[in-house]
Amino acid sequence: MALRFIAVATEGTVAGAEIDEIIQGDPVVVGRDEKADFVLPEPTVSRRHAEVRRADGGWEVLDLGSRLGTWVNGKKTRVGVGVPIKIGDEIEMGIVRILFMGECGEDLRDTREIAGDLVRELEVVGSETFVGWLEAGMVAPVCGLIAGVLGLLAAVLL
Repeated sequence: MALRFIAVATEGTVAGAEIDEIIQGDPVVVGRDEKADFVLPEPTVSRRHAEVRRADGGWEVLDLGSRLGTWVNGKKTRVGVGVPIKIGDEIEMGIVRILFMGECGEDLRDTREIAGDLVRELEVVGSETFVGWLEAGMVAPVCGLIAGVLGLLAAVLL
């Protein structure tokens, strides 16, 4: 079992920097320390900031006594108290926002590759053309592109 996280720095000299990680394990310790499972090399993140672990058939995040706290969907968590999280939830640690993407099977094609395929499809069509189709209400070409993307996803999931 592996978990996927996407982390983005929201300010400072590393604003916009993105880390897309797939990490094995339960629990997953997140922090600045090189020994953490998910390393965030940012001074506003504590060495062992928080952990993500399985709980009650789902997942939860637990602040490990961090200096600046851990926030889930804009709400501050309490140290040592697990907060349930689900796919798409945002976990904030210092100036880093983490999007929790949930479990991904080891046999699935890397989702970064799927994103690359989608970008290549849009490059072939051209993003201006795609937006123009949407604005003009041209359903057929938009549906064709969406069908192509769904085909990529089906190939991965089946």
